[in-house]
Amino acid sequence: MSTAPFISVILPTRNRPKLLADCLACLRANDYPQREIVVVDQSRDGETAAVVQRAAVLDASLRYVRSDAVGSSHTQNVALQLARGEVVAMTNDDCRPAANWLARLAEEFASNPQVVAVFGPFLPLSSSSQALPVAVLTGRRRWSPRNSQEIWRLGYGGNMAFRLRAVLDAGGLDEMLGPASPRGWGCNDVDLVYRVLRRGGLAVYDPGIVVWHVQQYDLRQALRREAAYARGAGAIVAKSLRCGDRAACRLLAQRLWPVGPGRDWLEIIVVEGDCPPRQRNEAARRANGDVLYFLDDDSVVAPDTLRRLAAHYRNPNTHAVGGPALTPDSEPLLSRCIGYALGTHLGAWTMRARYAQVGRCRPATEKELIGCNLSVRRDVFWAVGGFREDLFPNEETELVSRLQRHGNLLLYDPHLPIWRAQRRSLTTLARQFFAYGRGRIRQIMRTFPSANLVFLAPALGWVYVTLLPALWWKLGAWVALPVVMYLALVLSTSIYLGLKHRRVAGSVLLLVLFSIIIIHISYGCGLICQSLAVRPGGQKASPL
Repeated sequence: MSTAPFISVILPTRNRPKLLADCLACLRANDYPQREIVVVDQSRDGETAAVVQRAAVLDASLRYVRSDAVGSSHTQNVALQLARGEVVAMTNDDCRPAANWLARLAEEFASNPQVVAVFGPFLPLSSSSQALPVAVLTGRRRWSPRNSQEIWRLGYGGNMAFRLRAVLDAGGLDEMLGPASPRGWGCNDVDLVYRVLRRGGLAVYDPGIVVWHVQQYDLRQALRREAAYARGAGAIVAKSLRCGDRAACRLLAQRLWPVGPGRDWLEIIVVEGDCPPRQRNEAARRANGDVLYFLDDDSVVAPDTLRRLAAHYRNPNTHAVGGPALTPDSEPLLSRCIGYALGTHLGAWTMRARYAQVGRCRPATEKELIGCNLSVRRDVFWAVGGFREDLFPNEETELVSRLQRHGNLLLYDPHLPIWRAQRRSLTTLARQFFAYGRGRIRQIMRTFPSANLVFLAPALGWVYVTLLPALWWKLGAWVALPVVMYLALVLSTSIYLGLKHRRVAGSVLLLVLFSIIIIHISYGCGLICQSLAVRPGGQKASPL
């Protein structure tokens, strides 16, 4: 690998000082010293300049440039002329780059001198369930100029990087396109990607290079934005054809195909209520599709998820497909640490694949598939009777077990993730896994003797700890050896995760340690409490 490149971060901004301050804080958290951040300010007042001045006290790599002219493409071109780096990384003031953003970009450029462009996911940072990812593909991919078939969704202006020379040779950004341009047309980022790749070199998409976007959902704004993108796309194709680029015809076909005969039709069914298995069954009754895809209302899905699911279901022997539920990097530290803990063998044991991308696509059981990211053929779903409405939580694990007992092929695809927040306090985490423990006992009672009894291990641990004083008095201190070994495993796992996330190592170590212990104690307590209950009880629900 060659020397890590110097990176110039280009950051245009206009009248959004608070958003800019948060973006600069995220960039400051990137532990990559060979960088500069060039802020080009088009604001009408001096508040943005004051924000940059305060940030510069903490980050000497900041450079501030004032621009009287407006337009995203214009300001980015100004920054390109001032950039001193071999690589230019582009983002916006309403973006939140991940803490490893610059380091991951540098790795890609350093690994191969032929790489001229690098992209990654552009995910929404919004409390609205209607917020959608803008540019997300699954799996690591590499393109050549003659094979840029994903050009329209390969990269987005808030998360892309180029070799500076490649951008300058392509003429920079087209100032007739982009936000605040003379006509207000979009797709200035796609236009730049297309022109850079047409000149040669390789492009890389890495799903680990993540930027989050502060997305405020408004239907009218979304429609205006899509109209601007459509006009910009037409302008790109028209100007390319006028310049003699016949490949633009293919570019036009790729743009039109998803909204024409190539579109895969789908329906979205939302059922409100307080009994998830009953709500899911009701949605399945109303569904017209051949495949049912169950999500929770806080799940964030990649744009190519349905295409990837459809590819799996082209095999008629595939009956159900699911993937992991990952914790967004934008979540508070405690929520992320819970996700880290659940992604380890000690935290979730054989079910860690539910919370982390583990291994390759493979046949699955209830240990890999999770209800907030589960798809199944509709006829197969009803052939086994759907979800049990008297079982919640754990209704999805019982369904998956039933599907497997009926001989159906279930697949786990680690590259089919959704993003979903974990609990934000240790108290709610304890309540969650206490409920899971109770749900597991109800599931075992309804499916015995076919139930998997390995999940009773935390309850046995509780029994052992309860009897420990008596055993110690009777047999000696050596009976406490399992407790010592357990605590050593928890501590070593916490230390490993702390070293893996060095920027907040101490906090991660403590929070993961407490999270793992609380998960085990709460789950075991739920198992025992439900086992001692007079009757299991069913799920009472109000009307849907």
